[in-house]
Amino acid sequence: MKGSLFLRILIMACTLLPACAAAQGTPRTDGYGHSLAVQPLYIFNQGVRVDYERQLSSPYHWLQVSGKGYYMHRADDAGLLTLLFGDDRIETLSGAGAELNYKYFFLKRRHLYVSAGLSYGYFHTKLHGVDFSGFREDDLTLYRPHYRLQSQDFNRAGFNTFFGIQTSPYRRFFVDVYAGVGYARSFYDRSRYYPDTGNMNGLSYSGPTVTAGVRIGIRF
Repeated sequence: MKGSLFLRILIMACTLLPACAAAQGTPRTDGYGHSLAVQPLYIFNQGVRVDYERQLSSPYHWLQVSGKGYYMHRADDAGLLTLLFGDDRIETLSGAGAELNYKYFFLKRRHLYVSAGLSYGYFHTKLHGVDFSGFREDDLTLYRPHYRLQSQDFNRAGFNTFFGIQTSPYRRFFVDVYAGVGYARSFYDRSRYYPDTGNMNGLSYSGPTVTAGVRIGIRF
């Protein structure tokens, strides 16, 4: 009797354990442990961003490394420059940046995930500014304003947390939609640049941030 009961328990365990493991599952990788993705919205903003992802210890854990660059000129993108960076004095803007994010997938097939990471960006701008030059008149030193383009560099560092959904319309291709919050800190020469606005995307802005985006990529 005892042997029969033990055998029944063993058979039940062998049946239930695989079912429980299948219910919990691991994200399906289809044999792909790497991916490359681009973000189309950056192209509309006269920029480019490329994301590389690599699977870590298990299919749940991934590391994402991102590189991005910008080049904008007021002659072509006057309205967009002002909209994005909240300052109509910018004549040209070029820059580059990088992000490092850890991603954890909750469900099967890499659908829902959370990520957290650090970001850094460098921006070189030409801005319309005012300089004052002195001259002598009637034994007095007077100053007159000169309006000209001035160089100004900005360094922005921050961290972000995101929630995202990744879906695969085809086996190797995927679409990723994400949104999140973070904090950014800007470093620049405050004696030469005076912000016009508190725009969250402004180059001189420091404080909480909100970010969203869409990625399109391929696994390999």
